[in-house]
Amino acid sequence: MTPRLIKELACQLPHYIKTISCTPHKDVYLHLRSHTFLNRVLFFLKNHSLTQYKVLVDIVAVDFLNELNRFELIYVLLSTKLNSRIYIKLNLNNFFS
Repeated sequence: MTPRLIKELACQLPHYIKTISCTPHKDVYLHLRSHTFLNRVLFFLKNHSLTQYKVLVDIVAVDFLNELNRFELIYVLLSTKLNSRIYIKLNLNNFFS
């Protein structure tokens, strides 16, 4: 399931995703290019037949004090139908509004 999912994400959302990786536990990590793509990616992940990530489990914010992209947000989504999680990471700078 996971290789098929990664291939589908890479084909359907190539301009939105910076990197895609997978863990041995079959969790998928997406790193988005920009925060402006978040709504489109979440809509796709919720409604596509291969994904169906309909539950928002957690939102994590990390503050890196000495970096240009100071803030990092990580959204954790769960697909109860497929019993899998996906982590969506995006970086924000100080001037994000």
